[in-house]
Amino acid sequence: MKFRTEFPSVVLPQLDFERPILSAGSCFAELIESKLTEGGFFMVPPSHGIVYHPFSISSMLESWTQTGQDWFSLEQNNNKWISLSHHGRFSSYSKESAKQKIVQAQEKCQSALKTAQVLFLSLGTAHYFEDKTTGQPVANCHKLPAARFERKRATSHEIVEKLDFALKALWVVNPDLQVVCSISPVKHLRDGLLENSISKAILRVSIEELCNQNSRMHYFPAYEILMDDLRDYRFYSKDLAHPNEIAKDYIFSYIENACFSQDVQTTYSEVIKYTSLLGHSSIEEESQHKQRIEKEREGLISRFPFLGTRI
Repeated sequence: MKFRTEFPSVVLPQLDFERPILSAGSCFAELIESKLTEGGFFMVPPSHGIVYHPFSISSMLESWTQTGQDWFSLEQNNNKWISLSHHGRFSSYSKESAKQKIVQAQEKCQSALKTAQVLFLSLGTAHYFEDKTTGQPVANCHKLPAARFERKRATSHEIVEKLDFALKALWVVNPDLQVVCSISPVKHLRDGLLENSISKAILRVSIEELCNQNSRMHYFPAYEILMDDLRDYRFYSKDLAHPNEIAKDYIFSYIENACFSQDVQTTYSEVIKYTSLLGHSSIEEESQHKQRIEKEREGLISRFPFLGTRI
């Protein structure tokens, strides 16, 4: 007898080590970025950091196509300069420093977009906050007074319209770009279980419509793998909202099986062994351990020259 529903394998674009890979969206997109970076792929971090709502994600994607334009504004709060369109890691006590971090991140994505092979997109929630002073959705409230914002929930029609416009702008720059879209498996418990369920359903309907409209759109069922395959709280972290390490590895194994050729899988596994070695404590003397790591690194680079600036 079978006591769980195992999710079938999925079909996704194949990845290579030469061309850039972009990611954008929720912390699940960050997980994919981390896993692929650790394995030696040419990953380019999202220009705005972690963002959860499709409106904010769409604005980020559009900014990659608009060189020379400012797609953000800075304001000061508690002596820090912040952008409501960006994650807190871009904030700074210096206005110029904050602007420099934002511009540099944006320029990297703009450059990578021209030759990128895949964009991994992860939608977190259909709920968002609108700035009452501007009438615009924000990616991050930065702990500003709650009275300044109004909480709203987007419809699937609004999400499709925004993402469709942004993705078409990307495809003008790079017609070969493949987009792998997923729903974050993380539960937004602060919204409540019922609201979280409605939110995820809206996102799923939106992605389905986008995938039906364009063959360059692909759906990766991260949410379904956790909810319908693993299906147990032993695969969650202590907060009962985020998948734990076992679940993350299991979900990512579907990406490996779908996106890696045999040669890519072999190279990836070898690089993972090396990057894992970096984080391990050793019983060897420090100098010996460093020599062994450097020897491993030189051996990998001699066989795979593209790793030279990545490990």
